[in-house]
Amino acid sequence: MIRIILCLYRIDKQLLASCLDSIRSQTYKDWSLIVVWDEDEVTDTTVDFHGMDVRVCNDGEHVGISRARNKGLALCEKDDIVTYLDHDNLWYPDYLQAVATAFQDENVMTTYADMRYKHDKEIVSIEFDWDALMRKNTIDLNVFAHRACLARMLRGFDPHLSRMVDWDLILRYTRHHPPRHLSVVGVEYNNDGDRTRISLCHPATINLYRIWAKWSRLRPILAGYKILYVVHHYCHLSETYIDWEMEYLMGLGAIVEVYADHPHPAVPVPHTKRVHSDLSEALRLFRPDHLHVHWMNIALIHQHRLRESGVPLTIRVHGFEWDERMALYLLQTMPNLRHIFVYRSSMMLDRRMVAVPVGMNPRLHYPDIIPRHNRRSVLRVSAGLPNKDIDFFLELADRLADEFDFTLCIIHCNTREAYTDEIARRKTRCRVLVDVPREDIPALMRASGIYLHTNKDPKIGQPISIVEAMACGCYVLVRDHPALLHIVRDAGKGYASMDEAVRRLRETQTWTDREWDRARCRSIDHAYTYFIPERTFEFVARAIRYGSITQDR
Repeated sequence: MIRIILCLYRIDKQLLASCLDSIRSQTYKDWSLIVVWDEDEVTDTTVDFHGMDVRVCNDGEHVGISRARNKGLALCEKDDIVTYLDHDNLWYPDYLQAVATAFQDENVMTTYADMRYKHDKEIVSIEFDWDALMRKNTIDLNVFAHRACLARMLRGFDPHLSRMVDWDLILRYTRHHPPRHLSVVGVEYNNDGDRTRISLCHPATINLYRIWAKWSRLRPILAGYKILYVVHHYCHLSETYIDWEMEYLMGLGAIVEVYADHPHPAVPVPHTKRVHSDLSEALRLFRPDHLHVHWMNIALIHQHRLRESGVPLTIRVHGFEWDERMALYLLQTMPNLRHIFVYRSSMMLDRRMVAVPVGMNPRLHYPDIIPRHNRRSVLRVSAGLPNKDIDFFLELADRLADEFDFTLCIIHCNTREAYTDEIARRKTRCRVLVDVPREDIPALMRASGIYLHTNKDPKIGQPISIVEAMACGCYVLVRDHPALLHIVRDAGKGYASMDEAVRRLRETQTWTDREWDRARCRSIDHAYTYFIPERTFEFVARAIRYGSITQDR
């Protein structure tokens, strides 16, 4: 039996009627249709399934294309042949006959046919090459068929993907079961700009990244390398940018220990790394292959011991401590200093200075497959420091409390604990959360429509919260500062005053669903294009391993 899985979401009734007619017109008749309604509420029950062997699955929930198709797969028997058709496409009459004929051979596990585009009549016909398929999706799901048992052996569609789910499944199913190429044109593919198309509602880059990550493994280029991190305090709740970097380097095989000036931060985070409180002792006991310092002023404080150690050294600039004269002094006086990593190309003063963007953790910071964010929710996550301009956020919250829901997540900082306590005691119409655990922040970001960053310091550092918010799908507003606007680009906008921030927020009240979809996609695509670990921490790893970021071994 050939099973046809048809998932329906925001249907065009005319296109669906033509699609169903193309199924009825198949010359091969031993088929059964499985229809999965992927809607929170199905209001149109007038679809004509007359003359069709059909089973309709309607659970009254919108779960996304992967879970919807998996519902259809669950209704197939293990000996079935599974095919797929989207409601805006048409099969040619002999397609299922070609599929049935091919699967008479018991060795055939997968097949694919040619396809024709509706508007330009171009026919796509390719010879199968799995490596080429890995580089680019060349087989459309509407002309792909497989034995149902593969879904049980290799699982169905990945529920963590919102796009390119067909490419991911075809890659897995054909890796060890090369498909038979059917010499027929199977489908007329509707390549118009329909607004309900998945590609217009869901971001591309995060799905590309997740598919790539399945087939690409981190090379252990730092296997056995002992790296001593030299930091101000460790491990503090707000300093995720240090931990995400460590995690990536350890994934490359590095052995990491830490020296901290203050090993007892205001809000400690549990960890398993060994933390030293004496730098000389750390150097003697750990005998590191490399020293990696966060914050340039920390390197300046410990310059004599770092220089005398003779151990290769790199420094990562955060921002508040940036000083051109300090950077040049360290480069001139520390012969073991290989690189200083800055966060903007305009800061590079020497060939040993490298611009590295802030990196996020894709295991934590990602969007919901089905957007559930509150478009009236405005979030700010901040260390409890006066230069973060928390007063601006609270004033804005009080001014717009009847129109938006404001949430501030603030973190105690060493020697500034009283500031956070004072903020928490204020009478405000903003919800104030103190010392929220790291693993809970992404959920708050996914639930928020807007992330509003505040800062009054002329020196802009690495605002990790902006990047993390974009990765979770927030539309971002930042102070009108070139460094912040460079980070956000088209994923948000800047404001120069309280009145302009109010106007920017109120603009979103008139947005259509399509405009929200576009804003969300821009944020996610931007974050997963420029701030993934492989494009940020990779520079640090190469400098440590090779002494150069360009050498590829």
